[in-house]
Amino acid sequence: MTLKAALLKKYNWYNSMGLRDQRIPAAHLSKMIVVGINHQHTPVAVRSAFAFTEAKRNALFQAAKQHKCRSIFVLSTCNRAEIYAVGYSDMELIELFLQFTNGNIGLFHQYGFVKNGSDALHYFFSVAAGLQSQIVGDYEIVAQLRHAVDAARSEKLIGPMMDRIINYGLQASKAVRTKTQISNGTVSVSYATVAWLKEITDMQQKSVLLIGAGSMSKSIAKNLQHYGVGKSLTIINRTLQTAKQLALETGAQFQAFDQLNTALEQADVVIVCTNAPGYIVQPQHLTGVKKQLLIDLSVPQNVNPAVKDIRQVQLLGLDEISHKMQQTLKIRHGEVAKANTIVANHLELLNDWLALYKFNAAIHQFKAQLVQLDQWREGANSPTFEQRVNKTIGGLAVNLRNNKGTGCQFIWAMNSFLRNG
Repeated sequence: MTLKAALLKKYNWYNSMGLRDQRIPAAHLSKMIVVGINHQHTPVAVRSAFAFTEAKRNALFQAAKQHKCRSIFVLSTCNRAEIYAVGYSDMELIELFLQFTNGNIGLFHQYGFVKNGSDALHYFFSVAAGLQSQIVGDYEIVAQLRHAVDAARSEKLIGPMMDRIINYGLQASKAVRTKTQISNGTVSVSYATVAWLKEITDMQQKSVLLIGAGSMSKSIAKNLQHYGVGKSLTIINRTLQTAKQLALETGAQFQAFDQLNTALEQADVVIVCTNAPGYIVQPQHLTGVKKQLLIDLSVPQNVNPAVKDIRQVQLLGLDEISHKMQQTLKIRHGEVAKANTIVANHLELLNDWLALYKFNAAIHQFKAQLVQLDQWREGANSPTFEQRVNKTIGGLAVNLRNNKGTGCQFIWAMNSFLRNG
């Protein structure tokens, strides 16, 4: 039995969600769709199951190419796993989502979502603006989004329409950041982690072990250095050179990954933020002879939850760290309405562009016909003639936008061109 058949047989929820199983007609291939899960309704353990590894993301790209997909990219972070695409039906994209993650249809039924058309566009703009972040206004999402798009672009999977959508979304994000106070206070998961540690009374006597050297680890290490948190900091990463470089930048120590067990025994605080596919910290790595705090910021989880059963060991995850900072976000939440207005304005600009985009082929053909129509005239290639053509096409574009794409505007443009000939 195919996955599609299993979906339909086991769960009768597609109709209730308004989902469709047919191919998207050619006239609607430009329609954007997003499927995924995020922190709003999904615990971290489930988010871990749906997280994309780099290898699985790349495999998804190859499958998309075989599907002749126009545009697709994968946004997989600690708080979300989402696919944005053009040229798929709802069910096809859900199948793709399940095929290249460790999630299953039961979990997706419970936690997943599908958004189409204007809903998908609004959601994307809100994500880019930090309005969908676990800590509202967290602009780490912008770098993550750019990275996701660059990965798809390198595979030639960002078409002209998706490219324009992304650009408008990033413009909206920049406007929200500069015109509101929604990002005030430099609140992010990395900062929230350091803020949590700053509240520990004897933190200045504690040694910190940071496992991982990616973007979040860099932010944590720099914040630890800036605020002088902890007695010492040691960085471990699978690639020794990367750990060494971050240690040099932050005045920390570094160790080889094969020294992890020893480093774990010695550390008072362990912060884990890697993208390993499974657990790298296991209960047998911890002795329980002294108090230790473990903070797992990885998705999928890289610390076995069973370590919580070890005496004197405390384990915190993304959800606990993020919840800690909610009390500091009153100003940001007060700016959400203003941010939503900015997003709506940029969406309107995008919709104006989309309204014209569907006429692009017709406009180019119409321009060619104007040129052909006047080829017999003396001076048809003169600047004056070119100016007339461009003026006519410019007026046509304005009228198509202002009159919601009414087809009679082509007739108006032709009459204007001939009248002024």
